[in-house]
Amino acid sequence: MEYRMAPGQNHFERLSNDLLEIVFQKALWARPSERFTQWKARDRVSLEATCKRFQKLVPLLDSLAWDLVAPGNADVLRRYLESNRLGPLKKVALEVIGDPSNVYSLSSILELIAVQYRNSLQEFHLFISVKVRYEDWSGVFSLFQGCQNLVILDILFPALESLEMHQHLGGDYDSCRAMWPGKLFLWGRGGKSGVADRSDPAKMAVPRSLDSFVALLMSRSPAATLVAVDLLGELRYAGCAAAIAQVPGSIESLFFLFDSTSEGKLKKAAGDLLVSLARDGGIKKRVLAARGSLRTLVSCLQSGCSGVQERAAELIWLLADSKEDQQAMAKTWGLLRGLGGLLHSRNSACQERAARALLRVSLGGSETRVLIVDTVSGLLKRSVQLLCGKNPRVQDSVGNLLDLLMVELRTRRAMFHTAGCHRKLLENASGNAGAAKVLTSVMSDYDVRKSVAKVRLTLRRLIGLLSAEDGEVREAGAEIMEYFVADDEHRTVLGVDRLCLQGLASLLQPGSSCKAQGCAARALALLAYEDDTRIGVVELPNVAERLVNFLKSEEASTREAALEALQNLSVHEGAAKHIATLPGSLQSLVSLMDDESAGIAEGATATLANLLANEEDGGPLADFPGFADKVVSLLGRESAEVQMAASRALQNLSICSANARRVFATPRCLSRFVGVMRGENAYAKERVVYAIGKMGVTLALRFQLCQYPGILRAMEDFVSTASKV
Repeated sequence: MEYRMAPGQNHFERLSNDLLEIVFQKALWARPSERFTQWKARDRVSLEATCKRFQKLVPLLDSLAWDLVAPGNADVLRRYLESNRLGPLKKVALEVIGDPSNVYSLSSILELIAVQYRNSLQEFHLFISVKVRYEDWSGVFSLFQGCQNLVILDILFPALESLEMHQHLGGDYDSCRAMWPGKLFLWGRGGKSGVADRSDPAKMAVPRSLDSFVALLMSRSPAATLVAVDLLGELRYAGCAAAIAQVPGSIESLFFLFDSTSEGKLKKAAGDLLVSLARDGGIKKRVLAARGSLRTLVSCLQSGCSGVQERAAELIWLLADSKEDQQAMAKTWGLLRGLGGLLHSRNSACQERAARALLRVSLGGSETRVLIVDTVSGLLKRSVQLLCGKNPRVQDSVGNLLDLLMVELRTRRAMFHTAGCHRKLLENASGNAGAAKVLTSVMSDYDVRKSVAKVRLTLRRLIGLLSAEDGEVREAGAEIMEYFVADDEHRTVLGVDRLCLQGLASLLQPGSSCKAQGCAARALALLAYEDDTRIGVVELPNVAERLVNFLKSEEASTREAALEALQNLSVHEGAAKHIATLPGSLQSLVSLMDDESAGIAEGATATLANLLANEEDGGPLADFPGFADKVVSLLGRESAEVQMAASRALQNLSICSANARRVFATPRCLSRFVGVMRGENAYAKERVVYAIGKMGVTLALRFQLCQYPGILRAMEDFVSTASKV
């Protein structure tokens, strides 16, 4: 049923004042992002015509929307504002559509609004579609800078070419939109400052007053200088930072303030602005190139003020961006010593930033790293103390620094011979991953290991790292043990140490990192290489099973390490039989024979050759599908090691006549034989000749061998060469 309103009845008249206010506000401000066009004006007029109570309600609202269309509208609005009939306005929207005379009268209206409602005004919208020029619009709009609570400034004005707004003394503009001015310069707080170009929003320009603010940096008044620094500091956007750097003398003035004898607040503000500029990749070169920049930084490092020292160290970290800059900083007198002095500060932030700065400078190369260690007195000892301290951030920074410094052999030896350093590292390594990593670098030197091994307790502590709770510490322990077992004299000792063997075997479990697993597998492979130490590895429970599981690892280095260990273990007859019977072992080894890596292919083939040597008939491996084909195929690989492993597998496979015939039946078998016989690999030649001899036992095969082109000539050449030898 359609509802019809009775004649003379208006339902708006029945609404309360609060509801009427809501309806009216919705009609005007429902979509603040839209301009107050004539359509909204018609909506308002319709409401006022529908209900007279709307007309009475307008003075009570905290918003005002006014259209200046007909001549004299501006005068009406001015008288209305001067009548004080309105309460404190929060939102004002003005639209000038028609007569140009309204534009000329607009300046007095804007002045009246800005002054009369400076404590309440939050939003101001101005839309002028009349193309009339006015000389001093910037002066008119500057009045709104006094509005403390103004957060939205929305302007549409075709005749306005540029506008500069400063909100430092006013509110923060959450939204500032200049639809028609060619450029809008907005200065403010909270990261909202910007210099925008309407035609290209990404393009930033230098506002007219920037030179004046930079000049204030050298003012005799500390208060004026601080205001200038604060204003410049609000330019967080890259384009504004670039604009500051373009002003002649700006960076030099900031460095002067940073190093001056003025109050600490001003020094810190100047330092913060320099740090902000240095974070910009396109500006940091200009900051570093400023006259006296490095000399100023050295002075600030020695200032005794922790806040200034922090910022100076951070600036060095930011500016040492290229190898040339890092080398130049290392050669700057007093800079390295200044950073080294901050490591002794009681302020943890200074310690952290100094370590980061030294780390960045040490990227300058080997000579730079040696220079740092030689120049900074007590650097290694103090760094170890901080590394073993309780502040995680300082530990990380110092640990990264020491990791890089330990690249140099000279530094590693200096660390070992510095009183108390390696002992403190040993004492803390089990619970401190950073100390364990540095200890790993120190132990990579043979002379250091030789000295350490003489002290039984020291070696025992290093072995104890294999069972530490921290995974990174266990990883470091495995790497250290790999270094030790690579030495002949240490391998003999560690090969019979049950704790060492069990610790290495425990790292083969899935919970360990790939690096720890690889180091442990390589260490066990070295121990299994010698007859005297192999038995200890063979007797470890489940070692072969874990190594076989690693054959499926995604890490090539882990697979190669596992293959090396299995190859050395398979020399032992009992271990070979055990490996051959493990589920999936033969399948994994045979599949790795085709690997692109020569090391992996050689390791898999050599291991299989060892397994064949323990079975007269080749065992289950001889019957494995495709095995004989792969052995023959590997004879054609370019790698000499792969050829040698394949020829040895061929020899062991051909021990049984039935297996020899199986090899003979593989595609391109004889061509591979001839290729090896004509090559330079004597080891492979001998084993191929052995296989040919086994095949020749059968009369039918012997006839086919003799008929193959080139094989008899190759055999004659081999016999002739062997007889001469």
